[in-house]
Amino acid sequence: MGVRIVTDSTADLPAEVREEYGIEMVPLYVHFGDEVFRDQVDMSPDQFFRRLTAEKERLPQTSQPSPGDFAEVYRRLAEGGDTIVSIHISEAMSGTLQSARAAREMLQGADIRLIDSRLVTACLGHVVLDCAQAARDGASADEVVELAESLCSRTNLFGAIDTLEYLERGGRIGRAQALLGSLLNMKPIVTLSDGVVAPAGRVRGRSRVIPELVRLFGEAVGDRTADITVVYAAQPDGVDELEQALRATGRVGRVRRGQIGPVVGTHAGPGVLGVAFTVKE
Repeated sequence: MGVRIVTDSTADLPAEVREEYGIEMVPLYVHFGDEVFRDQVDMSPDQFFRRLTAEKERLPQTSQPSPGDFAEVYRRLAEGGDTIVSIHISEAMSGTLQSARAAREMLQGADIRLIDSRLVTACLGHVVLDCAQAARDGASADEVVELAESLCSRTNLFGAIDTLEYLERGGRIGRAQALLGSLLNMKPIVTLSDGVVAPAGRVRGRSRVIPELVRLFGEAVGDRTADITVVYAAQPDGVDELEQALRATGRVGRVRRGQIGPVVGTHAGPGVLGVAFTVKE
């Protein structure tokens, strides 16, 4: 008996990391016309972005897991006597947590704690990884839930995207709609606020993206330090430079790199560079 961590595929955690930390993942779905793929299972990020750029006229769609998808995982863990802490994409962005709730109702007697992270992609991944480490170190379910809530409140991202078209067409643009209609060659920068995508600014030209991301990171972290993940989409252009610039601030702890997956990529598009961070207490 112990505490097991469940998340969904929008945490964008590679399979080898999930295996190392004993994390269970319930995938969302990506639809290209009549074809349906399980996010991070049937289609890798590289495969997805190749297809996304090749089929520009046909934007894929995404859908949440079914309650049955969650129930299958929850049942297996509960039968082993484990308490389940299930941490998911912001409910303001997806119905995934709603499916998880329905699955919990199907499994009366199982101890399942549900958490709306109000986050997505590597931000969610940060919370899930740290909670999985705590569970592996022997933390109780109550302690893991308390840790998750604390981590969620200290985690965010800043991301530069080539175009808001994908967010707009996918219905996930949130308050970043204020950046629509920007001038030619302006690069929008987004963040997360109250569980939705929100504007953080915009810069003219790619050369100014990294300095602005570093400035926003420094402003958010202040005199503290933060664990970070440098995030990219189709190509890791600028990843080395951004990582070096962030390290140079002296405010960086653990450093990872992460590629956004098919579901997140459907809404963000192929041109993304950013930093997810968790400020240390």
